Amino acid sequence: MNRSILLGLFILLLGIGVGWLITRDAVEANSEAADNNHKKAVGDSNHAVSSRLPENLGPRVKKNSPLEDLLAIRNERIISFSSDDAYRKAIALLEGSDFKILGKLNRFRSLRISGKDLRSLDDLLDEDATIASNFVVSIPLVPDPETGSAGVAFGSEALEFLNITGDNSKWGKGVKIAIIDTGVAPHIALPDGIQKIVVDGVAEGELHGHGTAVTSLIVGQHSRVPGIAPSAPILSIQVADSTGSSNSFLLAKGIIAAVDNGAQVINISMGSYGDSGLVREAISYAQSAGSVIVASAGNDGFNFAANPAAYDGVISVGAIDATGTHMSFSNQSADLSLTAPGVGPTAAWPGDQSISFTGTSASAPFVSGTLAAIISESPYPITGAQAGEILLNYTNDAGDYGNDSSYGSGYLDVGRVMERATPGIVDLAVTSYNYELNSVSAFGNGLQIGIENQGTETVQGGQLIVNVDGGSYPVNLPTLSVNERHLATLPVGQSTLNDTGSLPVSSSITFSTETTDAQPSNNRRSEIITLPSSSNDGP
Repeated sequence: MNRSILLGLFILLLGIGVGWLITRDAVEANSEAADNNHKKAVGDSNHAVSSRLPENLGPRVKKNSPLEDLLAIRNERIISFSSDDAYRKAIALLEGSDFKILGKLNRFRSLRISGKDLRSLDDLLDEDATIASNFVVSIPLVPDPETGSAGVAFGSEALEFLNITGDNSKWGKGVKIAIIDTGVAPHIALPDGIQKIVVDGVAEGELHGHGTAVTSLIVGQHSRVPGIAPSAPILSIQVADSTGSSNSFLLAKGIIAAVDNGAQVINISMGSYGDSGLVREAISYAQSAGSVIVASAGNDGFNFAANPAAYDGVISVGAIDATGTHMSFSNQSADLSLTAPGVGPTAAWPGDQSISFTGTSASAPFVSGTLAAIISESPYPITGAQAGEILLNYTNDAGDYGNDSSYGSGYLDVGRVMERATPGIVDLAVTSYNYELNSVSAFGNGLQIGIENQGTETVQGGQLIVNVDGGSYPVNLPTLSVNERHLATLPVGQSTLNDTGSLPVSSSITFSTETTDAQPSNNRRSEIITLPSSSNDGP
């Protein structure tokens, strides 16, 4: 666990177990102006529900977990109905009662209400109503560098790390991206003509800069703030106030507005640890329309992702630094989709300023921009969901071999996914080390070395030379097809590892033929394996 249990309990006991709560800026201002078949599916949820609520709504009042009770907004409820008639009758009853209707979502026959005596709702409404909490949703807290999670910042070089070497100025053209966030301010680094919607119910006030920063990582058009997909039309949907605070009801409305206004990609760099049925319903509505949703996993170092990143079919994104290392603040999850730059990429901030933007809030828009680029550059029409499937099939393995809770399917490599149809690229990479010590493993005990074919050609005749424990060991690699991963195991080094607690390892890939590898830098890897069994988190 990346944060101590005591810290987690301390947060909960302080009553801020919201994890994402609202009061800190999302950044630090700058004074200057698994295996190949285990990829996470997107857009095709096994739990998809129709855009209208079913007749059987289940429990009349949803029971919250203790954490969710802390996250529920006091004196508020979301009420949903299974029929139009019941919905209309309830509105008439509530308007004549002591309760106040704060918002209506007609598409899902849902109301946001407030009142002091919420227990009396049972007496006022009939059995057709389902009553649920309205949870706090907010921008993630800024990771504290003093906790050891500072990492190496990307600055203005994130695109270089992502292997973008050519002209990407036209990427995203015609692909509308919705930024569900705090709103977007005019900025010298941003294009003109950004479409803006403020969801009814958002408190008026000065714009928080979080949404501006997120947007700039996608469509930034300045040398210091370069975006992934500069030509993508942006739809800014403001669901949060000047403190970065929102709620489940407003988030659901924002998702619906994004779909209804033609968004193919929806970026949500916000979240909650409350599980809202209404937000789930809105997510399903978006997915059924062919939109793909990208959400940040959260900055609390938890072993589970925030919502909606945790929901089926949502692309959940964790954070790495400029060395490719998974950051301890980035929430881990068995269902994490992938990781992307999340430490200090330069981003825009209101007032034509620039900032060093850290957190999974920054990671998500890199993925959203890449999805727009995949769609716009596709030779045939594809949906956002199909773009998501393509993207997750071309991530670079990292951390433990195959899918893992820190990296998901791997880390984002934009150049690789955009060049996937370019023939002739040979690129074998050493991706991971691990040591299985006195354990039962499907791959055998000993030193395990992960290899991945990250090129566009099937590769045969490769050889891995492993230097460990004073010896040099050649390992003939099998023929590897495109995207195929292979785990080589050597039963060496156990005595040294037991005696000293560490085992230096280096390896490199060579070819028996005159084969030129496109990225020789990833053909070799050096690392010191320590006890207990661990692997370098870098790529």
